[in-house]
Amino acid sequence: MFTKKEFHLIPKELFLDLSYPKEAPGWIENKYFPRTASRTKGNSHVSYTQDLNIPDSNSNLRQNFTVISSKSWREIESSGYGVYTYEDTSVLSLSIENGIYQVTVTLGNPSNQNYSCYIRANQIIKIDSILITPNNLKSVSFFVPVYQNQLELAFLFGNYASLDSASVIGDVYLSSLIIEKNIIKKSNSDTAKSKPTIFLASDSTVQTYESVYYPQTGWGQVLCEFFTEKKQIMESDCNSCPYPQSRIYETEFVRIENRSIGGRSSRSFLEEGKLDSIILDLRPNDFLFIQWGHNDATAIRPNRYVNASDFQTYLLPYYQACQLTGAQLVLVTPAARRNCDEQGTFQISFPEYRQQMIAFSKKYKIPLLDLGKYSTEFLNTLTPEESKSVFMWLSPNQYPDGAYPDGLSDNTHLQQYGAMVFADIIAFLICHYTEDTTLDPLKPLVRPIEISAIPKPPRFTGNTKSIDPTMVTGFAVQEITKDESMGNFLLSFQEVENAVAYQIYQKEKNDITYHKIKKISCEEKKNAVTLPFSAKCGTIYQYYVTAVFSNGTEGRSSRILEIDLS
Repeated sequence: MFTKKEFHLIPKELFLDLSYPKEAPGWIENKYFPRTASRTKGNSHVSYTQDLNIPDSNSNLRQNFTVISSKSWREIESSGYGVYTYEDTSVLSLSIENGIYQVTVTLGNPSNQNYSCYIRANQIIKIDSILITPNNLKSVSFFVPVYQNQLELAFLFGNYASLDSASVIGDVYLSSLIIEKNIIKKSNSDTAKSKPTIFLASDSTVQTYESVYYPQTGWGQVLCEFFTEKKQIMESDCNSCPYPQSRIYETEFVRIENRSIGGRSSRSFLEEGKLDSIILDLRPNDFLFIQWGHNDATAIRPNRYVNASDFQTYLLPYYQACQLTGAQLVLVTPAARRNCDEQGTFQISFPEYRQQMIAFSKKYKIPLLDLGKYSTEFLNTLTPEESKSVFMWLSPNQYPDGAYPDGLSDNTHLQQYGAMVFADIIAFLICHYTEDTTLDPLKPLVRPIEISAIPKPPRFTGNTKSIDPTMVTGFAVQEITKDESMGNFLLSFQEVENAVAYQIYQKEKNDITYHKIKKISCEEKKNAVTLPFSAKCGTIYQYYVTAVFSNGTEGRSSRILEIDLS
């Protein structure tokens, strides 16, 4: 084990060969199976340069380089929802002590043409689009949390964001590599801070929303309301987090950092490097609350999907991250959806994932807050009609100046009232947790209230719009995110009586003609209130939807949505 290691020519025996030789099996029983990686001990993509003929003016390049070749390409499965990047290369693989490491790579270019490359660390993209000009060196640095005693580094030719189905093949030249442990130093404010920090990692039921989406609210957005007596809450951007949905809330008792982001699962949050970002900020005595399950169960989105039997595998890195940093992991079972049976009784949502989380809690002795159970019990105190006030059920023209002027019927996402109720339940569960002493530091700080004291949304009594009965209403976009070179978002709309399908149209803003991009069956619409879509980044798109009837005609189109992926 080492605290600092420096390489110039990297020994070939430290590499393994990575490839994806077999085609993806594809969709089998409504689940998508991508290509499987082949990882073998070897270095078939590694070589060294010898005695390069470099002009005297560039004598700094009179050296040998470790040369790593690679072939990279991207495949999109047939529905368009699953995007996979594959790379044939040799990967540097080191057994290493757990910790936070700074990796500094010096790249060279002994050729007479520019080239670009990107770097992965433990399968996560760390830096993309590194441009190295001819006869020059370039150094880049990044941090890597290692919590499974393994560091793998891949140095890959090309720009990751612009990969497509055409293979990109080329060489990357390494001049030196420095790996140094525990390079992050705590600031005085870190060591002196008296307030605990609660980090939240979850999905759209927890994330913070901009005011244009009101009344849509995640419970993480209002959890701070139950950690204050003075009702003086300071809100700020999270400068160390790369996505805008993250927000910091600070009261006189606690600091809450909401890193939740819509459309993510335990798997995709990890694979996108978002857990790594949290790890770099976690300190001893902090708390990391995670709620997963909603998107893990969505088989139609292969990049998110986690089979319930594999759920604990993806929970484990969150536990290991807390073990590494001295923070305390707290499990939160999936918040209830509005899914009542014919008798009006609400059932626990995602029960298989909840059970896996309970089993994981017992196995590793991790505190668990059973929001799934208690939020379901709360819904069962309401009638199905009354429960609409908890979720995003809005009438047309109820919020004419926001993101949902045509109304919405959404059984998953929360109105502000529902978010307050669910956050209050979290506060109550913290206060009454007795399994061990791990949550004792939070108990004196939390202030749950009676749910009956939470104001309900006012009853809408205004006039709704008079509309054509064939028109699709409630057309809205949610959870716009950009991953790699693709933008991802959810579209939702109200069902139309007697429709047999729905047709989605798209065009780039500056184009004249709309194109049909997807037909949604009535069955698909009934099974998913929100529908996932993807489009290439770099432009602004416009969308509308029509109802399709049994005679082949289409009803009046919805309003036009503009989605900025530029």
